[in-house]
Amino acid sequence: MTSRLALFREMAEQQEYSALYQACCEQQDDTMYAGDRTFQLLFAVACAHVGEQSKAQSLLLNINESLQISPLCSVEKLDLSAVFLALERLDEATFVLDELLNEEYSLSVVLARKASCELMKGKCAVAYDLYLKSLSYDDSNAEIWLNLCLLLLDQYREANIGFGTEKDPLLKVREYLIKAEIAFEASEHRYSFDRQDSLLRQIDNIRFEYWVINNTLEKAEAWLYEYIEDCDFYISRVILYSEALLLENKSFIAETVLLNTLRKYPESIACYQALVALSSRFQREKDSLYYRDQYEQRAKVNIESQQVIKLNESLSESDEFHLQPLSFSLNERIKARFTRAFIDSRITPLCTLDKSLFSPVFIIGLPFSGCTLVEQILLANNKVSSVGESSHISVLVEGLNFKQREKGSLRVYPELVDMLSLNQWKALASGVQSFCMGKINTNTTSIVLDKGVHNVHHIGMIKCLFPKARFISVRRDSKSYVLSEHVTEWIKSEGNTSQTVPYSIGEKLQQYSELMSYWKSLFSNDILEVNFNSLIEQPNEISKSLFSFLGLLTPNHSINSTHDFSSYTKRKVTVDKAKQDKNLSELFSALNKKTIITDDMAFIKDPDLLSSVYSHFQHGAYREAEIACKKILRVIPDYPPVHHILSELYLRSGLFEKAVQSLETALRLAPWKEVQWARDLNRAKRITEEYQLNGVNNVDNKA
Repeated sequence: MTSRLALFREMAEQQEYSALYQACCEQQDDTMYAGDRTFQLLFAVACAHVGEQSKAQSLLLNINESLQISPLCSVEKLDLSAVFLALERLDEATFVLDELLNEEYSLSVVLARKASCELMKGKCAVAYDLYLKSLSYDDSNAEIWLNLCLLLLDQYREANIGFGTEKDPLLKVREYLIKAEIAFEASEHRYSFDRQDSLLRQIDNIRFEYWVINNTLEKAEAWLYEYIEDCDFYISRVILYSEALLLENKSFIAETVLLNTLRKYPESIACYQALVALSSRFQREKDSLYYRDQYEQRAKVNIESQQVIKLNESLSESDEFHLQPLSFSLNERIKARFTRAFIDSRITPLCTLDKSLFSPVFIIGLPFSGCTLVEQILLANNKVSSVGESSHISVLVEGLNFKQREKGSLRVYPELVDMLSLNQWKALASGVQSFCMGKINTNTTSIVLDKGVHNVHHIGMIKCLFPKARFISVRRDSKSYVLSEHVTEWIKSEGNTSQTVPYSIGEKLQQYSELMSYWKSLFSNDILEVNFNSLIEQPNEISKSLFSFLGLLTPNHSINSTHDFSSYTKRKVTVDKAKQDKNLSELFSALNKKTIITDDMAFIKDPDLLSSVYSHFQHGAYREAEIACKKILRVIPDYPPVHHILSELYLRSGLFEKAVQSLETALRLAPWKEVQWARDLNRAKRITEEYQLNGVNNVDNKA
């Protein structure tokens, strides 16, 4: 009996509650166990954790009756505290744990458990101090170090501060994570296989959260790359990484990472499941249906799993907004990159290459500006289809950023687009077109709509991809916009606490207007402005202008007969007069902010310059490749991939010391590439040393 109970206790310590519950159920009718208090306590722990609360409560009653015969020993008190915690009877758990502290029994374990209890009460600072005190008695428990990391990460997200006097909680996270790994490695043998796997997932999850919050995505991706050939492990960690990105509102990067994984492992069901959940979260219906279809083709089952059903139900029933934050922080850089000179250097040659008839139409506007209404009106013509609010262009942008990090560069959009060759532009356009056509009825469609909110940032890029693309900019009267409850909730969800809501709304309107004015200065013939208020007051007239802009006939039936525009005009917002005046005053204060004038950004005028480097290199034209590299470095002096290529060119030209210098420069600029490039650096140094000792003849072949 003692050995069996020891096995049950080990299951509880390993948190294998389902297995413990099953084992206890098999023994509960055995008279040898039925009256044993230790067995009842362990059974109650299992019941409480698997959702059998009533059974756990019943077992507690039996235990209470046994106290009349003999009091609980310290071990039993510790088990009882575990039951109370699992049942969320926190005051009783605290009472039992305080008794154990007075007895000075297993102080490290008891303090850690009391910390968990305080955490469940919402007393994070108290829990943090108790965990640290627990570690002062025994610092070999990896789980406690991990709990400290999670507490600090949550605290940082809430207030960007640590606990007590700690000024930089992220440094502490890194320190505690290292200690957790050391503790885990030292005590790995104590854990079951499942518990080891669980702890390793927690360690890696914290690792990814730390990197994402620190915005050092290149380190996360370099770490992942080391495991790329281990399919199951790699995919499981990619999922963790994508979850960490979502937690920080980086959904486009998360989607990019998942799609990039599918290039390596195209049959990964887990990645498609994650993509379905992601697109459903942001109510991108067409994207969600597309990923569902891909999943079903591979899984051979219906994807209506409980996880996805619950997610969709929560989205439809909840008033919470799930919108990817819309920031205009790149406005000045976007305008500095997509200048008239840059556009002309790319669009003109691309137009000669583009023989397709694909001319997508992008409906542009701030959230709740009326883009969906415009989309519905246009869909009245059977030649029009829509991909809804897609992520195509935003994910394409993040894909380019991802590839730069992979190459060893932190150059990002919009700066990086001058490195794209004409053939790359064509390939990217083909990929986006393929995605679009996979989500619509291609038999009748001649025009494809996309109403992705974030496309306002990428109009310049879209015109390079699709020179025939057109845009419909939908705006709403600023006074009615600032009074909208939906708009208010959206602005609040952005988490901007430094400004009032009306001022933040005015800021968004001003930034949107400024960027759209710039795009109109470049593409005036391809942008149609639509006022939402005019649309609901004069639906037929505005609808005719919409169809005329697309070169389509207005449907024979009246637009009024298919859309209830009166429902928009009837919406009234009751606001206190003084509050309304204050809101409008703050709104106009933001709208009247002055525009910042920026200088044009230097760019590589030859779009095929970088691709020519690789072409020359492959054909042994090292001098020509070197000249092309130096042309790039004159514009972008700190571009690690080119420094890396230069090192290879110098090696082949016998300039060994220069090769070492170039590689050292590349590694200094891209330290996360150390694993891949350090091998090249060691090789270059070895060849250089041999050259200095033996002369050039002995090292030519090695170079």
